[in-house]
Amino acid sequence: MKILCVDIGNNLTKLCIFDIAPNNTNTLAEKFSESNYEMGKVYTLLTSKCTSESYVRTALNALNLSQIKVNSVVISCVMADALEPFTRAIQTITELTPFVVTAQTKNMLVGAPDFTGGDIIATANYIIGQNYGTPAAAFVLGTASVCINIVPQNSADGNLCGRLDGCLIWSGVNTATEALTDKCAALPEINLKKPTKFLAENTIECIENGIYYSTIGGIEHIANKFTQHNLTHQIDENHVTDTKFLISGGCANVFKDAFDNKMELVDNIVLRGLCTIFIYNGYNQNN
Repeated sequence: MKILCVDIGNNLTKLCIFDIAPNNTNTLAEKFSESNYEMGKVYTLLTSKCTSESYVRTALNALNLSQIKVNSVVISCVMADALEPFTRAIQTITELTPFVVTAQTKNMLVGAPDFTGGDIIATANYIIGQNYGTPAAAFVLGTASVCINIVPQNSADGNLCGRLDGCLIWSGVNTATEALTDKCAALPEINLKKPTKFLAENTIECIENGIYYSTIGGIEHIANKFTQHNLTHQIDENHVTDTKFLISGGCANVFKDAFDNKMELVDNIVLRGLCTIFIYNGYNQNN
């Protein structure tokens, strides 16, 4: 079964086809194992252009989507102006009505308050689907940086479930960098990279190092706060309270090995979360 997962973000829209193998396993944890699906190439579009249905159709045709038998389409969207044109373009090409993930979506591993975006919901469902057995916090570094805290819970039937404990949202690394260069006319473009040494000796490298180490310091402090929070809000006295930390997003690879708290790099966590929600729902437009 092939499903198209679409993450419509603030600046970038990502698309990927997942090939899900038939699964006769007995537990939800086994169903969500990444060995049970193949993740295809991730394609990226500019969200600002996705408000045009013709642009989306052209882009999807360039990806040969019409030649691929897609069984279903799952979307998360934080840019309302792009959702309708994207939906219409997909319906035209695939003859499928996309399944749009919102806080009102039923049959999810993790419920969410009404104001919660589809990207946060998808990330939360991915975390529970991986069955870490401990509280987990995911740092997703995009236009905005987001940290989501998820606490596992035991459902009445013994299946996986969890609670979205809360999240933090602040300016993304690239957003902050662009704001700095926009306000300082004499500065050239800043490239985010791991410094070769702590202290720099010219303006550009000073800024690059400052952004790098201030980002690490902020994330490290938040991670420590989440650890303390989860220790004082444990499920029961026998529950393991170590917090699992994940990092994802476009620039996550730059930071993944820089923290005292161990961070597991998960590429395209929102797309993987959409796949998790699809598997849990058994959502198939053709059957």
